[in-house]
Amino acid sequence: MGNEATYLDDTGEFILPGGEIVKAGERKKTTAPQWFKGIRAGFRTLAKFRLKETEINAFLWLAGSIRYGSQVVVNQSAMSSELGMEKAAVSRAIKTLVLHNIITPDGRVGQLIRYRINSAYCWTGSSRASHDDEK
Repeated sequence: MGNEATYLDDTGEFILPGGEIVKAGERKKTTAPQWFKGIRAGFRTLAKFRLKETEINAFLWLAGSIRYGSQVVVNQSAMSSELGMEKAAVSRAIKTLVLHNIITPDGRVGQLIRYRINSAYCWTGSSRASHDDEK
């Protein structure tokens, strides 16, 4: 993905760097800073799975790429390049994360697969939503 938006011909959408999806002709909305919530019990559960380094790296990359809730659009080539991993290793890591129900497939955006990270582990949102959670 690099620093440029990726245009998806069949949907008329753009994927911005970081995975945010914007419809063609729509202006990118400025939002409050994003927060990330990790669930301590979920992290202990992850440790019990005895994940390999590549699987942990894939999970951390995915968690760092989620937008608004728990969805992330995955370009495995860009992910493998950024992590310095072979594309086959990224694919195996994602399959393992799906097997353990850490992530689940959630449709497609053009040629890319969208996943949802299990909220037992983490999610993200806006600063306002974080304050609403604390009420």
